[in-house]
Amino acid sequence: DSLNEKKPMQLALSKIDLSNFDIDYGDDNSQMFAKLKFKEFSTTIKKLDLEKNSYAIDGINLTGLDLKFNQKLVKDIQKNNEVVVDDKKLNPLQIDLNKIKLKDIKIDYGDDKSKTFAKIKLDELETNINKLDLAGNYYDIKAVLINNANVEANLFLAQNNTSCPTSSSKPMTLM
Repeated sequence: DSLNEKKPMQLALSKIDLSNFDIDYGDDNSQMFAKLKFKEFSTTIKKLDLEKNSYAIDGINLTGLDLKFNQKLVKDIQKNNEVVVDDKKLNPLQIDLNKIKLKDIKIDYGDDKSKTFAKIKLDELETNINKLDLAGNYYDIKAVLINNANVEANLFLAQNNTSCPTSSSKPMTLM
């Protein structure tokens, strides 16, 4: 098959600078709606390997984020055949991230099915990260600075784990 003989897609990115970005997304079938705006976003990508699911990012700078996300109740759910994916064939996400700097952040999240909501307002959040191991739940974070944060949230766990399976039973390690 000629598709199997093709090499994977290669992407090369370096510096990304976006300003005054605005997305309005709505999906009537899934009842998922989101609005995303920000004033400035910049990053430098050192590595982008889609085949190995491995990425290296020097830092993320984001200013003026306003994110509104709402998952409404879906009235008619269509049954789909489940596709079983062999986790052994997938490469776990590997990300090397040095710094995150967020300023003037507003997030409004709502999920009507679980009754979960969160409203977050941050004037400033900065981190210096030594190592992230998402598959192993290991996070070595050198420093975290949070300035003038307001978080209001109601988080609900599913009463039946079959409807909302967890991705891992490993405990999270913060260093």
